[in-house]
Amino acid sequence: MLKGAFVIVLRGHVGPVYQISWSADSRLLLSGSKDSILKWMVGCENWALDQFLDTGVFSVDWSPDGEEVASGDKDKILKLWMG
Repeated sequence: MLKGAFVIVLRGHVGPVYQISWSADSRLLLSGSKDSILKWMVGCENWALDQFLDTGVFSVDWSPDGEEVASGDKDKILKLWMG
């Protein structure tokens, strides 16, 4: 694959996406948006694995062991989710 080459479009959010975060092993991707958090499996035909319903998610990240997801939302609340 060429560097800088476009790879794929991931669709699943209704609202704007504010942040994405790769897992440590680069197999999973989190996306946080106005409507939810989605967990994607890279290289799979069915990309979206899980949806954590939340509103106004501005930040997402993985725990160091990859077992949990942390999110920050518009209501100034931090949440931990089981990955």
